[in-house]
Amino acid sequence: MGIMIYNDDNHKNSNLLFMPFLSDWSDCMISLDEDRCQGCGLCVEACPKKILAIDRSRINKRGHAPVAVIDVKRCISCALCALMCPDVAIEVN
Repeated sequence: MGIMIYNDDNHKNSNLLFMPFLSDWSDCMISLDEDRCQGCGLCVEACPKKILAIDRSRINKRGHAPVAVIDVKRCISCALCALMCPDVAIEVN
């Protein structure tokens, strides 16, 4: 089981990425570079499990409220958050 993301606009060509979901959630590893985050919220909206939130109680070096992981155990390692991040502030292993 996994998610397929097409690399082309028309979804006609065979170039696609396959990202399998983890069967053992303890293997999920999400890394956030809070100082790169501009707090745009694209990752929050993209997350199918809604485990990310903007942490308005903190301000990073760039003057933005960064994203925070609120429940890492629910992460399915789909990496949609990392794909949506314009600041390349998220890495999912």
